[in-house]
Amino acid sequence: MPYVAQPRVEVAKNTCGSEAPRAAICGVTDSPKPEEAGRHSRRNHHPTHRKPSRAMSRKHHYTPKKEAPDSFEELSAKLTADLRNHVRFMADYPVLSEDWVQMAEQIGRIGHITEMERQLPKKHDATLWECEEIALRYLLEDGKLNLCLRNLVDYNNYLKRMIERGPVKSETMAALEKFEHGMGLTLKNAWLHAEAVQTTDLPLLIEYIHDILMYCLERPDYLPNKKMDNCQEITVIHFLLGLCRQLDSIDESRVMPLLAEKRIFALLAMHLSAHINHLNAADVAVGAEVLSLICSTEDFDSHEDYYVDSPEAESALLSFYDDYLEEATEDLDTRKRLRPLLDAVRQLNYTRK
Repeated sequence: MPYVAQPRVEVAKNTCGSEAPRAAICGVTDSPKPEEAGRHSRRNHHPTHRKPSRAMSRKHHYTPKKEAPDSFEELSAKLTADLRNHVRFMADYPVLSEDWVQMAEQIGRIGHITEMERQLPKKHDATLWECEEIALRYLLEDGKLNLCLRNLVDYNNYLKRMIERGPVKSETMAALEKFEHGMGLTLKNAWLHAEAVQTTDLPLLIEYIHDILMYCLERPDYLPNKKMDNCQEITVIHFLLGLCRQLDSIDESRVMPLLAEKRIFALLAMHLSAHINHLNAADVAVGAEVLSLICSTEDFDSHEDYYVDSPEAESALLSFYDDYLEEATEDLDTRKRLRPLLDAVRQLNYTRK
């Protein structure tokens, strides 16, 4: 058998004087100093010791703190408490008083909250108490809904007096617009719920809508020179939508005589016809739905002349058909939804021949 050379292995004395392969002692070629030997031995032979990798270090660095959920819950609780306090602060302050300006600031925030909460997922037939519209729930729980309506009426009367006196300062107008927009959003979203409509002062609401429509119809230059975003002349259309959608859940006889007395159907038709080029397409569509909902009632069917009550109202309806309805109802779903209004226009055309 041929001779095979064996590798030379150096040996070194260990601390007990015995010989061992040098490579086996702490993984170095020289013996460690006595004070280092124990330290190296404990570190290298400890079963749980591992030097953390860079990835593990990053993971540890970005681990969320345990107190974060608590902080979020605390913030949510604080915002909810602030919202409740804002609702409770509402009162019938004089327009443009210090408290009124503060309330206007707060109602601006509340309006945007109601708009965001309205878009949250919910069942089609969910009541206000079954969905997540907290701001509106607080409004009804604290009995502030009709207070908001009275404040809006007072604001409108004050605004008209100011306009008649002359130009309004920009700072003053900013506070007025903040209130108008915030309150309009809040009430628009409130009256989409039957619970809100059932507790509303309906004669006051319909009187207010009548005043708004009459004012801008009597002053053709008023609306084109106004900021249109959530202004009164827009939000009253949405107020009517909420009201008319709830006719099945409230007594129709509570509403229809008021609408006929204040000529709401005729005024709305004239408003849409006169300002169709200034209104947003979505708002025009809402107005058309309101007219159709009124046309679908038993009272309209029995007393159509109470609603289409003048040559001006007739002309407005026919003009609205030419400018909007004819094209809009090419869509099958829209045609189905607006069928009662289309039937009323067709009947009007027939009687005029």
